[in-house]
Amino acid sequence: MYKRLVVFLEKHNTLNENQFGFRKNRSTTQAILLIVDKIQRAIEEKKISCGLFLDLSKAFDTVDHSILLKKLDYYGVRGTANDWLSNRKQFVTLGCTSSTQQPVTCGVP
Repeated sequence: MYKRLVVFLEKHNTLNENQFGFRKNRSTTQAILLIVDKIQRAIEEKKISCGLFLDLSKAFDTVDHSILLKKLDYYGVRGTANDWLSNRKQFVTLGCTSSTQQPVTCGVP
């Protein structure tokens, strides 16, 4: 599903050219080189540069499904991908006892 989604987003030119990390031929190393180059240019042009760096490594754990489904629909992603998010449930087993199933409303598998 991941491959299909990325192909769809790239085919429809949905992703920003500065999106790195999970795209083919766009590594996080390239992102670092890009920002270093921009800072060096700013220094050479005697401009002030400022950076804000955020660690979003756990960001997908907190994505609200209702918001994500609206965004996916806006970008033309419909059907099975949305069903996977809409119908997820979880339960906990400890020893021989299991909880009842509860809907999962956030997080991306």
